[in-house]
Amino acid sequence: LNSCVNIKSSLFIGEEGGDNTGSKSSISAQSSSKVTIENCEFSLDRMTVTAVRSESSDLTMSGSYLHGLEVGEDSVEDESEAGGALHLLNSVAKIENNYFYRVELGAHAFKSDLTCSGNLFYSCS
Repeated sequence: LNSCVNIKSSLFIGEEGGDNTGSKSSISAQSSSKVTIENCEFSLDRMTVTAVRSESSDLTMSGSYLHGLEVGEDSVEDESEAGGALHLLNSVAKIENNYFYRVELGAHAFKSDLTCSGNLFYSCS
């Protein structure tokens, strides 16, 4: 809430919790926050709903790698349980030079100002 956060060269692993609830999102920016993510890796599993969520905030992400289920693992049957990369709502976002691999839901932007350049989306649905 109303924060400024800079995250650099970090690893986020979507790991199912002991109670099978897993994590809902790795990073969540809410209510007028300014979040900058640089050179990070997000490993999503079937319990991680979203890697990065921004609601009414300013998000900048560059040079990061977001990947979903590994080759050979079961695909997610229920789309509501799939691991997504980005979820933007009423936000301003600049997403540049990132690599998205096997992320079930890719990027969503609702009522947002999104600028994307130099990104690679590979084998995403």
